[in-house]
Amino acid sequence: MKKIFTAVIAGAMMLIGTSAFGQASIGAGLVMPMNTGANLLSSGTETTTLSGFYAGLNYNIGFGNSGLGLAPGVYFNYATKSANNIDRKQMYLSAPVMLNLGLQLTPGFVIRPYAGPTFAYGLKDEISGAVITTDWYNNDNYNRFNIQVGGGIAFEFYDMVRFDAGYDYGLTKIYDTTAGSLTKNQFHVGVAYIF
Repeated sequence: MKKIFTAVIAGAMMLIGTSAFGQASIGAGLVMPMNTGANLLSSGTETTTLSGFYAGLNYNIGFGNSGLGLAPGVYFNYATKSANNIDRKQMYLSAPVMLNLGLQLTPGFVIRPYAGPTFAYGLKDEISGAVITTDWYNNDNYNRFNIQVGGGIAFEFYDMVRFDAGYDYGLTKIYDTTAGSLTKNQFHVGVAYIF
């Protein structure tokens, strides 16, 4: 992991030395976080899928005329699920750092595949019902930090509007005990306004 991190930093430093320009955007969309792993109450595995929204901004740093870009961003995410008289709410910040390649198909239309890591920090993961209300982050075994790797594809129109969809796979165990462990993945789709 340390070697990968060092390689990414070295690559970023080399790209900074090239001719670069930036493009900011603000966006929002739908997010579906999925906690996957051992069912802590019975044997086997399970996936708990929530649904909600995200909102935030990013800044795409383009390098010359190569079409290559690096887009760091920060987003607020809120997701919820209600079942069997139990409500679950998750709030977390995510900071993707995506390497992307803009391919102009026609004048005014660019397709932009992207991939890279996303760093997430949990703000709240609350379960409430008739007899219980608890925030999972009060449990020492539940981790606020999550590292994901993923990618997706974006479609840009006239340097004004971007539509994109992507998936992030959790590398970090957000819950890890002898009883089992959980990882957190997410699917997202949204729209952004490009400045």
